[in-house]
Amino acid sequence: MKNGSVIAFHSNFKLRHAITKPLHYLIQWGTGSKFHHVGIYCDGYFYEAIGKDGVKKIKFKQKQDEIDACVEIHVFAPEKPLTKDQVERMVIDLDSQLGKKYSILEALGSVLTAVVFFDRDEIKTKKQFCSKLVFYAYRNIYPNKLNHILPRTINPEELLKILKRFKLIKEIGEVINGSA
Repeated sequence: MKNGSVIAFHSNFKLRHAITKPLHYLIQWGTGSKFHHVGIYCDGYFYEAIGKDGVKKIKFKQKQDEIDACVEIHVFAPEKPLTKDQVERMVIDLDSQLGKKYSILEALGSVLTAVVFFDRDEIKTKKQFCSKLVFYAYRNIYPNKLNHILPRTINPEELLKILKRFKLIKEIGEVINGSA
């Protein structure tokens, strides 16, 4: 897997899974998105922000082992390989987010972006959620392309569309199923 690859997760509907992981389906349905979660692969690790743990980094194989078999993992690789300096910057930025708590309100805002009280112009980084974490990693290495976008309530689908629109990532057609 290439540094800077965005990893997106899609749950195929199964009643048992929907009962145990309703948030997956709420996010997919509420955002009209194929995906309910994203993370980023960099320097041998997978970085993500999840509700119970906040921002963490683990080996990608560990993540794959943690998820249900009905979850598909889609890989979006950088259009151009990241330079050594870009990888170093991304690692520094992602490592600086480790341990930050998960922002349930902002994640909910990514589902309910039409709600007025979510101020997209305010940038807060005390807490994170998955799409925001990945967006900041890309924005910090491509500020000229992404500085005008404020990710306060960005959802996985919007994140992927933005990064594809600016030709920063492309889906490589690789779909991996979870193993748990």
